[in-house]
Amino acid sequence: GPAEDQEEGVFTFWLTATADGAKIKKLRTQTEKEASKNANFPGFRKGQIPPWAQPQMTGFAVQEAIIKTCEETLEAYGLE
Repeated sequence: GPAEDQEEGVFTFWLTATADGAKIKKLRTQTEKEASKNANFPGFRKGQIPPWAQPQMTGFAVQEAIIKTCEETLEAYGLE
């Protein structure tokens, strides 16, 4: 339930969201394409993303999917 804050009319809510796997995969692909445009790692061809950077890109995609899911949920209920 909502908990009223110090300011009148301001409420804090807890939100639980599940990010769609297809959305995460799409964001991961977009992230990889964008990153490969600027990728220049020593020992790798220009545009190649090294294996050790892959988990970071996946983590970023999951984070972005959760943020987008929360934003969509807030928008659906007319919240700011």
